[in-house]
Amino acid sequence: MRILSLKSSLKIKKVYGDWQVHTSQLLPITGFFIGKFLDDQETLRMTNFRDKSCLYGGNVKEGDPPSWP
Repeated sequence: MRILSLKSSLKIKKVYGDWQVHTSQLLPITGFFIGKFLDDQETLRMTNFRDKSCLYGGNVKEGDPPSWP
């Protein structure tokens, strides 16, 4: 009986150890994708103001490319 409980406790520790490894790899990757999503959304929002600044030249003539992508 004692050997069985020892084996089961070792399995729990092994699973817990594997979880720590995956968590340490998962958190930075998740943070990267959340940051990329937020940055893309901010870029999309800022395209509403493209070439409409009084400081940098007003409106663009038709057929001219935008000043930034």
